[in-house]
Amino acid sequence: MPTELSQEGTITSWISHEHANWHRDEHGYKFPTIRSGEVALYTLKTPDGNLVARLTNVLGKPAVVLSASLGDVSLSTNRAIFVGVTWSSTGINLYVNGGLAATIEP
Repeated sequence: MPTELSQEGTITSWISHEHANWHRDEHGYKFPTIRSGEVALYTLKTPDGNLVARLTNVLGKPAVVLSASLGDVSLSTNRAIFVGVTWSSTGINLYVNGGLAATIEP
């Protein structure tokens, strides 16, 4: 029997902005929402340099929020950052450019 998307899965997105140093400047930015079935990933960069990821409809929760500092994160050649969130019965993980940045226990 296949696992329901809301009980286990991964959702990813490249985020970028037209400003060359967007990930380190003092402005906040909201990025497009990514949807996969009933799950949605909302990402934003806060003025103090944090990435905030809000994930909806996973593990029976209406929403979870993870946050990570972008202080040491480098941009790709297209001025983007790769964001991924995985979830399963063992927890919810936020990845930034492939590195584990935050975890929430179920």
